[in-house]
Amino acid sequence: PSQWHAASIALDAAETHHALRVLRIRDGEPVELFDGRGRTAKAVLRTGAGTRRAASAFVEPVESPPWIAPPPVFITLLQAIPKARRMDLVVEKATELGAMRIIPVQTERVVASPDEIRGGERRERWARLAVNAARQCATAWLPEVDEPRSLADALAVVDDGQPLFV
Repeated sequence: PSQWHAASIALDAAETHHALRVLRIRDGEPVELFDGRGRTAKAVLRTGAGTRRAASAFVEPVESPPWIAPPPVFITLLQAIPKARRMDLVVEKATELGAMRIIPVQTERVVASPDEIRGGERRERWARLAVNAARQCATAWLPEVDEPRSLADALAVVDDGQPLFV
């Protein structure tokens, strides 16, 4: 989002790899950008060397359609952290279904160790998965993925004016 109005936007290493090696987009091909907050733009991919083998890439926005309104219902998912990597699937599907906030909840019977859950690595991984899921389903809105917290803390951050389904 901070680069949105720039004449060209540099892609980080992961996005460059995804564009050039996974999607096999070539220099000069059209791409679509989104910032996760309702803005999308048509752009052109550029590489330094003009080939897919380039180590860096950037995009040049060429057309910016109107802002896309957020979903009419703001869904916050409070999810007890399941064992293994099942939370990855929960984040992916919640993003695809339009959740706007995902709060991982550490319950009494969570199998993962507290150190493993509290580390920022898990939240960062879930945030990356949300970006990939949004890219896959072509939504312009990304959910906010919170740090894991207790159920009491999670319920405290839910707005009293929102419906709550349990």
